[in-house]
Amino acid sequence: MSTDLSSQETLDQLKLCFRLAEKVHTHGEAKQAFNLVRDRVNDAYPDAVELVDMLWQELISAQRSAIFWQELSDMEKHLGEKLAENQVQLKQNYMRLVQEQ
Repeated sequence: MSTDLSSQETLDQLKLCFRLAEKVHTHGEAKQAFNLVRDRVNDAYPDAVELVDMLWQELISAQRSAIFWQELSDMEKHLGEKLAENQVQLKQNYMRLVQEQ
């Protein structure tokens, strides 16, 4: 295995790690892909592995947090839309009731 960290293959592997880390269900695959990059870092710069591991954990934590807040935002949007629909329905029912009297 080459230890050249600037090689296109290593950069492509790192980009793959980032793409896989964007979704929680692919974090396992992301970890496997990351381990290949980590091994190259370890071969070339053993003292940097701890830093790389820490950065990876921060990336995963940030991605999980972003996913959580996105899902919460989507739920809030859905609830807001549902409330608006219910409000319109209530208004229509009220208008029908007033007309019937």
